Amino acid sequence: EKAPCQEFEPLRDSVLWATILLPGQRSPLWKSHARILDLYGLNPIYFCYVHVGTEIARIEVPEWVAQDKTELDLALGMMLAQVHKGGGYPVTLAEAHNQAVVTGGDRSSFFALLEQQMIKAGLKNVGISNKETRKRGSIA
Repeated sequence: EKAPCQEFEPLRDSVLWATILLPGQRSPLWKSHARILDLYGLNPIYFCYVHVGTEIARIEVPEWVAQDKTELDLALGMMLAQVHKGGGYPVTLAEAHNQAVVTGGDRSSFFALLEQQMIKAGLKNVGISNKETRKRGSIA
């Protein structure tokens, strides 16, 4: 037996808002109560859903933006412009992703530093496992 509310399960927020919002429109703002926000101290987060043209996005803003209509409209307008320029994905997020990628050289340097620190701390048998050596090695 299903409860009446389970008839719509799994109803996602994005599916619901896609039936209500037109491109460029947003939902009302809600204050987030996610547990992770307990670590934010006195910085409450609000969110709304925005139809960005290709999908429904959940947009989160700090309370000081949520409480100032001018700031909120500016932030949402900039977000929509970025999505439009990026063909459905914000240019700034795409660029941040490209800058944040860890290269093979960076990865090797990190593991070399980690190995040095482990040896300095007195750990024995520090090194790369046979399995990891095979994964990192070339097939050719």
